[in-house]
Amino acid sequence: MALVAAVWLAAIGSGCSDETILMPAGESNPVKVLASIDRFSGILTESGSKTIAADNSYDRSTFVNSDKIRITKKYGGVADNVIEYTLSSGIWTPPSGKALTLQAGATYQAVYPTNYTSIQSSQSVATNYLKSNLLRTEILPASSETIDFTFKHVNTKLTLIFKPAEGGPAFSGDFSIQVQAPGLLTGGSVQEIVTLYRPDTNNYTWHGIVYPKGTSTDITVNVTYKNVTYKTTLSGCTLTTGSQYEYTLTIQNNILVPVGSEIKPWTPNQTHTGSLS
Repeated sequence: MALVAAVWLAAIGSGCSDETILMPAGESNPVKVLASIDRFSGILTESGSKTIAADNSYDRSTFVNSDKIRITKKYGGVADNVIEYTLSSGIWTPPSGKALTLQAGATYQAVYPTNYTSIQSSQSVATNYLKSNLLRTEILPASSETIDFTFKHVNTKLTLIFKPAEGGPAFSGDFSIQVQAPGLLTGGSVQEIVTLYRPDTNNYTWHGIVYPKGTSTDITVNVTYKNVTYKTTLSGCTLTTGSQYEYTLTIQNNILVPVGSEIKPWTPNQTHTGSLS
Protein backbone atom coordinates (compact mmCIF):
# COMPACT_ATOMS: atom_id res chain seq x y z
CA MET A 1 0.00 0.00 0.00
CA ALA A 2 2.78 2.41 0.83
CA LEU A 3 4.31 1.84 -2.61
CA VAL A 4 0.95 2.45 -4.33
CA ALA A 5 0.43 5.66 -2.36
CA ALA A 6 3.89 6.89 -3.28
CA VAL A 7 3.28 6.20 -6.98
CA TRP A 8 -0.11 7.98 -6.76
CA LEU A 9 1.43 11.08 -5.17
CA ALA A 10 4.17 11.17 -7.78
CA ALA A 11 1.55 10.98 -10.54
CA ILE A 12 -0.29 13.94 -9.08
CA GLY A 13 2.89 15.97 -8.96
CA SER A 14 3.81 15.23 -12.56
CA GLY A 15 0.25 15.44 -13.88
CA CYS A 16 -0.22 19.00 -12.63
CA SER A 17 3.17 20.30 -13.71
CA ASP A 18 1.72 22.13 -16.74
CA GLU A 19 -0.60 24.10 -14.45
CA THR A 20 2.09 25.20 -12.03
CA ILE A 21 2.26 28.97 -11.61
CA LEU A 22 5.81 30.10 -12.25
CA MET A 23 7.19 32.43 -9.64
CA PRO A 24 8.26 35.69 -11.34
CA ALA A 25 11.58 37.22 -10.40
CA GLY A 26 11.02 39.78 -7.68
CA GLU A 27 8.06 37.99 -6.10
CA SER A 28 6.54 40.16 -3.31
CA ASN A 29 8.61 43.19 -4.33
CA PRO A 30 6.85 46.53 -5.01
CA VAL A 31 5.97 46.96 -8.68
CA LYS A 32 7.12 49.88 -10.81
CA VAL A 33 4.22 51.47 -12.69
CA LEU A 34 4.46 53.02 -16.17
CA ALA A 35 1.43 54.50 -17.94
CA SER A 36 0.62 56.08 -21.30
CA ILE A 37 -2.53 56.85 -23.28
CA ASP A 38 -2.76 55.07 -26.64
CA ARG A 39 1.07 54.94 -26.60
CA PHE A 40 1.05 58.67 -27.38
CA SER A 41 4.44 60.24 -26.68
CA GLY A 42 3.77 63.88 -27.57
CA ILE A 43 3.42 66.15 -30.60
CA LEU A 44 6.62 66.63 -32.57
CA THR A 45 7.58 70.32 -32.85
CA GLU A 46 9.63 72.02 -35.57
CA SER A 47 12.66 71.97 -33.30
CA GLY A 48 12.43 68.20 -32.99
CA SER A 49 11.24 68.20 -29.38
CA LYS A 50 7.85 66.94 -28.25
CA THR A 51 5.03 68.74 -26.51
CA ILE A 52 1.61 67.80 -25.17
CA ALA A 53 -1.53 68.36 -27.24
CA ALA A 54 -3.30 71.71 -26.94
CA ASP A 55 -6.47 70.06 -25.62
CA ASN A 56 -4.67 68.00 -22.97
CA SER A 57 -6.04 70.10 -20.09
CA TYR A 58 -9.55 68.72 -20.60
CA ASP A 59 -9.05 65.72 -22.89
CA ARG A 60 -6.02 63.72 -21.81
CA SER A 61 -3.64 62.30 -24.37
CA THR A 62 -0.72 62.68 -21.94
CA PHE A 63 -0.82 62.28 -18.16
CA VAL A 64 0.27 65.34 -16.18
CA ASN A 65 1.57 65.95 -12.67
CA SER A 66 -0.94 65.14 -9.91
CA ASP A 67 -3.01 62.86 -12.15
CA LYS A 68 -4.20 59.77 -10.31
CA ILE A 69 -4.89 56.30 -11.67
CA ARG A 70 -6.65 53.52 -9.79
CA ILE A 71 -5.01 50.11 -10.05
CA THR A 72 -6.83 46.94 -9.08
CA LYS A 73 -4.83 43.83 -8.27
CA LYS A 74 -6.74 40.56 -8.45
CA TYR A 75 -5.79 37.08 -7.37
CA GLY A 76 -7.99 34.12 -8.20
CA GLY A 77 -10.47 36.51 -9.80
CA VAL A 78 -11.00 38.37 -6.53
CA ALA A 79 -9.89 41.96 -5.94
CA ASP A 80 -6.95 41.68 -3.58
CA ASN A 81 -5.90 45.32 -3.51
CA VAL A 82 -7.06 48.65 -4.99
CA ILE A 83 -4.52 51.47 -4.85
CA GLU A 84 -4.42 54.97 -6.34
CA TYR A 85 -1.07 55.96 -7.83
CA THR A 86 -0.21 59.65 -8.34
CA LEU A 87 2.07 61.05 -11.05
CA SER A 88 4.85 63.26 -9.70
CA SER A 89 7.78 64.41 -11.85
CA GLY A 90 7.25 61.54 -14.25
CA ILE A 91 7.03 58.84 -11.58
CA TRP A 92 3.86 57.04 -10.46
CA THR A 93 3.87 56.67 -6.68
CA PRO A 94 1.45 54.97 -4.25
CA PRO A 95 0.48 56.23 -0.79
CA SER A 96 3.22 55.60 1.73
CA GLY A 97 3.43 51.94 2.70
CA LYS A 98 0.74 50.82 0.24
CA ALA A 99 2.65 49.87 -2.88
CA LEU A 100 1.29 47.06 -5.01
CA THR A 101 3.50 43.99 -4.95
CA LEU A 102 4.41 41.41 -7.54
CA GLN A 103 2.57 38.13 -7.02
CA ALA A 104 2.53 35.00 -9.14
CA GLY A 105 -0.92 34.41 -10.63
CA ALA A 106 -2.12 37.95 -9.91
CA THR A 107 -3.47 40.36 -12.54
CA TYR A 108 -3.44 44.16 -12.69
CA GLN A 109 -5.77 46.66 -14.36
CA ALA A 110 -5.96 50.47 -14.15
CA VAL A 111 -8.55 53.17 -14.84
CA TYR A 112 -8.56 56.96 -15.17
CA PRO A 113 -10.08 59.18 -13.84
CA THR A 114 -10.43 57.67 -10.39
CA ASN A 115 -13.71 59.54 -9.80
CA TYR A 116 -15.45 58.12 -12.87
CA THR A 117 -18.97 56.90 -12.11
CA SER A 118 -20.83 57.48 -15.38
CA ILE A 119 -21.02 59.82 -18.37
CA GLN A 120 -22.21 63.22 -17.16
CA SER A 121 -25.26 64.81 -18.79
CA SER A 122 -23.88 68.31 -18.28
CA GLN A 123 -20.39 68.51 -19.78
CA SER A 124 -20.37 72.27 -20.29
CA VAL A 125 -17.44 72.62 -17.86
CA ALA A 126 -14.03 70.98 -18.20
CA THR A 127 -14.25 69.02 -14.94
CA ASN A 128 -17.43 67.22 -16.00
CA TYR A 129 -16.07 66.54 -19.47
CA LEU A 130 -12.89 65.05 -17.98
CA LYS A 131 -14.91 63.09 -15.43
CA SER A 132 -16.94 61.52 -18.28
CA ASN A 133 -13.91 60.42 -20.28
CA LEU A 134 -13.13 56.94 -18.98
CA LEU A 135 -9.74 55.45 -19.86
CA ARG A 136 -9.00 51.81 -19.06
CA THR A 137 -6.18 49.33 -19.57
CA GLU A 138 -6.18 45.68 -20.48
CA ILE A 139 -5.79 43.14 -17.69
CA LEU A 140 -2.08 42.43 -17.32
CA PRO A 141 -0.44 39.38 -15.70
CA ALA A 142 2.37 39.51 -13.17
CA SER A 143 5.43 38.90 -15.33
CA SER A 144 8.05 41.35 -14.05
CA GLU A 145 8.55 44.08 -11.49
CA THR A 146 7.55 46.72 -14.08
CA ILE A 147 3.91 46.99 -15.14
CA ASP A 148 3.52 49.10 -18.29
CA PHE A 149 -0.10 50.20 -18.68
CA THR A 150 -1.54 51.46 -21.97
CA PHE A 151 -4.81 53.32 -21.41
CA LYS A 152 -7.54 53.25 -24.06
CA HIS A 153 -10.63 55.40 -24.46
CA VAL A 154 -13.71 53.44 -23.41
CA ASN A 155 -16.41 55.87 -24.57
CA THR A 156 -16.99 57.87 -27.78
CA LYS A 157 -16.13 61.51 -28.53
CA LEU A 158 -18.54 63.78 -30.40
CA THR A 159 -17.22 67.05 -31.89
CA LEU A 160 -19.42 69.75 -33.45
CA ILE A 161 -17.86 72.60 -35.45
CA PHE A 162 -19.98 75.59 -36.50
CA LYS A 163 -19.11 77.74 -39.48
CA PRO A 164 -20.92 80.80 -40.87
CA ALA A 165 -22.80 80.24 -44.11
CA GLU A 166 -20.78 81.01 -47.23
CA GLY A 167 -21.04 84.73 -47.85
CA GLY A 168 -22.97 85.20 -44.61
CA PRO A 169 -22.08 87.25 -41.53
CA ALA A 170 -19.67 85.99 -38.90
CA PHE A 171 -21.13 84.53 -35.74
CA SER A 172 -21.39 86.74 -32.68
CA GLY A 173 -22.92 86.19 -29.28
CA ASP A 174 -23.53 83.12 -27.16
CA PHE A 175 -24.41 79.62 -28.24
CA SER A 176 -26.15 76.95 -26.20
CA ILE A 177 -25.84 73.42 -27.58
CA GLN A 178 -27.35 70.09 -26.59
CA VAL A 179 -27.43 66.71 -28.30
CA GLN A 180 -30.10 64.10 -27.69
CA ALA A 181 -30.57 60.45 -28.63
CA PRO A 182 -31.53 57.13 -27.05
CA GLY A 183 -28.82 55.92 -24.68
CA LEU A 184 -26.27 58.73 -25.07
CA LEU A 185 -25.38 58.32 -21.38
CA THR A 186 -26.14 54.69 -20.64
CA GLY A 187 -26.56 52.83 -23.93
CA GLY A 188 -30.24 52.15 -23.24
CA SER A 189 -33.40 53.00 -25.18
CA VAL A 190 -34.45 56.11 -23.23
CA GLN A 191 -33.84 59.55 -24.77
CA GLU A 192 -30.85 61.15 -23.01
CA ILE A 193 -29.36 64.65 -23.32
CA VAL A 194 -25.73 65.77 -23.25
CA THR A 195 -24.72 69.43 -23.00
CA LEU A 196 -21.44 69.88 -24.85
CA TYR A 197 -18.21 71.56 -23.74
CA ARG A 198 -16.78 74.60 -25.51
CA PRO A 199 -13.10 74.87 -24.55
CA ASP A 200 -12.40 78.19 -26.31
CA THR A 201 -14.95 81.02 -26.50
CA ASN A 202 -13.09 82.39 -29.52
CA ASN A 203 -13.74 79.21 -31.51
CA TYR A 204 -17.03 77.63 -32.45
CA THR A 205 -16.14 74.06 -31.56
CA TRP A 206 -17.86 71.87 -28.97
CA HIS A 207 -16.99 68.42 -27.62
CA GLY A 208 -18.90 65.79 -25.70
CA ILE A 209 -18.39 62.27 -24.40
CA VAL A 210 -21.19 59.82 -25.23
CA TYR A 211 -21.85 56.13 -24.72
CA PRO A 212 -20.24 53.77 -27.27
CA LYS A 213 -23.44 52.15 -28.51
CA GLY A 214 -21.81 50.56 -31.53
CA THR A 215 -25.02 50.77 -33.53
CA SER A 216 -26.51 53.26 -35.98
CA THR A 217 -27.91 56.16 -33.97
CA ASP A 218 -29.72 59.34 -35.03
CA ILE A 219 -28.62 62.26 -32.86
CA THR A 220 -30.72 65.41 -32.55
CA VAL A 221 -28.74 68.66 -32.23
CA ASN A 222 -30.39 71.68 -30.60
CA VAL A 223 -28.57 74.99 -31.02
CA THR A 224 -29.78 78.18 -29.36
CA TYR A 225 -28.24 81.25 -30.98
CA LYS A 226 -29.42 84.83 -30.40
CA ASN A 227 -32.50 83.51 -28.58
CA VAL A 228 -33.52 81.35 -31.54
CA THR A 229 -33.36 77.54 -31.33
CA TYR A 230 -32.30 75.57 -34.40
CA LYS A 231 -32.56 71.81 -34.75
CA THR A 232 -31.08 69.18 -37.03
CA THR A 233 -30.43 65.43 -37.03
CA LEU A 234 -27.11 63.66 -37.44
CA SER A 235 -28.16 60.38 -39.01
CA GLY A 236 -26.55 56.98 -38.70
CA CYS A 237 -23.77 57.70 -36.22
CA THR A 238 -22.44 54.30 -35.11
CA LEU A 239 -20.72 55.58 -31.93
CA THR A 240 -17.81 53.15 -31.87
CA THR A 241 -15.64 52.76 -28.78
CA GLY A 242 -12.54 54.96 -28.81
CA SER A 243 -13.57 56.95 -31.91
CA GLN A 244 -14.15 60.67 -32.41
CA TYR A 245 -17.07 61.69 -34.63
CA GLU A 246 -16.71 65.19 -36.03
CA TYR A 247 -19.54 67.10 -37.70
CA THR A 248 -19.42 70.53 -39.31
CA LEU A 249 -22.66 72.52 -39.27
CA THR A 250 -23.86 75.92 -40.43
CA ILE A 251 -27.03 78.00 -40.43
CA GLN A 252 -28.43 78.61 -43.90
CA ASN A 253 -31.72 80.43 -44.49
CA ASN A 254 -32.48 80.04 -40.78
CA ILE A 255 -32.01 76.27 -40.97
CA LEU A 256 -29.30 74.31 -39.15
CA VAL A 257 -27.53 72.21 -41.79
CA PRO A 258 -24.78 69.54 -41.46
CA VAL A 259 -22.19 70.21 -44.18
CA GLY A 260 -19.45 67.73 -43.33
CA SER A 261 -18.66 64.65 -41.24
CA GLU A 262 -15.63 62.55 -40.48
CA ILE A 263 -14.21 60.04 -38.05
CA LYS A 264 -11.01 61.57 -36.69
CA PRO A 265 -8.23 60.40 -34.36
CA TRP A 266 -8.92 60.82 -30.66
CA THR A 267 -5.25 61.14 -29.81
CA PRO A 268 -3.04 63.09 -32.25
CA ASN A 269 -0.88 60.24 -33.52
CA GLN A 270 -3.66 57.83 -34.44
CA THR A 271 -4.55 57.30 -38.10
CA HIS A 272 -7.82 58.15 -39.79
CA THR A 273 -10.32 55.33 -39.33
CA GLY A 274 -12.74 55.88 -42.22
CA SER A 275 -16.15 57.28 -43.04
CA LEU A 276 -19.06 57.57 -40.63
CA SER A 277 -21.15 54.87 -42.31
